[in-house]
Amino acid sequence: MLSLEGAAAECLRDIDDTSPTALEDIWSALSRRFGDINDQRDAERKFHARKQQDNEGVAEFEQALRTLYRQGWPTSAAEHKDQTLKRRFEDGLLSADLSQHLRLHATSANFTDTVKQARRFLATTELQRTKCKVVRMSTPSHDSINVIAEPEVMGRLQKLKNIITKIQ
Repeated sequence: MLSLEGAAAECLRDIDDTSPTALEDIWSALSRRFGDINDQRDAERKFHARKQQDNEGVAEFEQALRTLYRQGWPTSAAEHKDQTLKRRFEDGLLSADLSQHLRLHATSANFTDTVKQARRFLATTELQRTKCKVVRMSTPSHDSINVIAEPEVMGRLQKLKNIITKIQ
């Protein structure tokens, strides 16, 4: 209570810190002030809509899914948890290549092993991306070069041609 300030400190002003239920009273007051009305249902909705963000790594995405799942289904069976997390992870990945790789090569893996494979795949592809790419360019054929046909420009070019001829 001492480290809180602003609205959090204000909502705890009437709580008796010597009460035997002080901790529960604090959590209850903070939940009323800052929590959602239906935390579990909201977490379920967020879990199903969750996708990996552009600036989010695989490890952060994994942790976000685990947190939302724990809030949405606090009493679920371990097998259901593993299957649901794995499916949401594969479906929510930003990289379509990574998602396809996991669906092909991690079909029998559990959620933890699927995340490990994803991290391994990204580490491997990042090494390949850091290599220099060779770009070969060919010169366009003469048919594809645009010809300037404006009279003013053509007149100037003719004058330059005459000057060059005289110099030669």
